[in-house]
Amino acid sequence: MIHRSEGANGLYDSPEDTTGGTQTAIQNRYCFWYKQKGNKQLTTEDYESSIKQLASFQTVEHFWRIYNHLQRPDQVPIGTDYHLFKDGIKPAWEDSHNARGGLWMMRLKKGLASRQELLLAMIGEQFDVGNEICGAVMSVRYSEDVVYVWNRNADNREAADKIRDQIRRILKLPNFVQLEYRRHQDSMSGLAGGSQGGPGGGGNQGQQPGVFRGGSWSRGPGGAGSQR
Repeated sequence: MIHRSEGANGLYDSPEDTTGGTQTAIQNRYCFWYKQKGNKQLTTEDYESSIKQLASFQTVEHFWRIYNHLQRPDQVPIGTDYHLFKDGIKPAWEDSHNARGGLWMMRLKKGLASRQELLLAMIGEQFDVGNEICGAVMSVRYSEDVVYVWNRNADNREAADKIRDQIRRILKLPNFVQLEYRRHQDSMSGLAGGSQGGPGGGGNQGQQPGVFRGGSWSRGPGGAGSQR
């Protein structure tokens, strides 16, 4: 059975449950969420009330039923965010599963890589980093999409490096596509200090604290950095 929350605003057309027979189970239950862009910078409370759960699943067949009925990125308003997170983890920095973690961020031109392959690798546990993966976000923009992969422990350098390498492999990213790592704690500190960015998305758009570029950690402007 697929569980669905109301308030999808047409982003998800719930199909009839016609599945039967053998189902292919996946290791973890996952939930799709969405958030549409507002006209103001969101507080933590505003953000948490703005994200809506669409549906959850724990089989491959249910994933495809949901995914095939989601509106495609070119059909939704610019600024819409799609989230796919493990069940029980809310796509917000403050969630206890995320608070000590971070995210990899990449900007992808339209048509450059298959976002679908990233989702399939995630639910299929292909990152091979144990329980480190929390979820992924795709933010729809005008000429590009911003994609984020969240993990639990920002101090686990080995896992973070492996996630980065797997993202490049799965999406077949060319070398010119840059991945940046950001700690949620740095992003939350920046938000408290008045910088731009929302609690659930890519973080601090005005600053880049704790940024990991390519092969080395660096101190981003205005942030504490991730020195080791």
